[in-house]
Amino acid sequence: MAVSKEQVWFLRHEGHGVAIVRAESFEQATVAAAKFWGVPWGKVAAGIEVERTKPLVTNICAKCGKMFWGGKEILCTQCEKAQREEDAEQVRIRRMLRERYKQEARMMKKGAEDEEGRGAEVEA
Repeated sequence: MAVSKEQVWFLRHEGHGVAIVRAESFEQATVAAAKFWGVPWGKVAAGIEVERTKPLVTNICAKCGKMFWGGKEILCTQCEKAQREEDAEQVRIRRMLRERYKQEARMMKKGAEDEEGRGAEVEA
């Protein structure tokens, strides 16, 4: 039986949160993390930080340490569900902040236009 060189990588990116992936090297782990986050690798590669690594042990959850029947999976069902919910919450927060930023930008633009309109009325 060949010994696997794969490890479990806990990778963090400020804009995307934590990705838990399995890979042999840091480079492969960053590619897997970008795929996990659904973004181009070149956009996130420089900002990825390693939180920690663990040796890959099959059928042991990398997050909670419980045994499970998972084949090639690295997280048990409960931890995988929690990770997905956490990721969905981060996406929801980013969308909300983006919408708030756009709304404030529109209000500032409208305020600037109103100021310009008042200036023209005063001159007339």
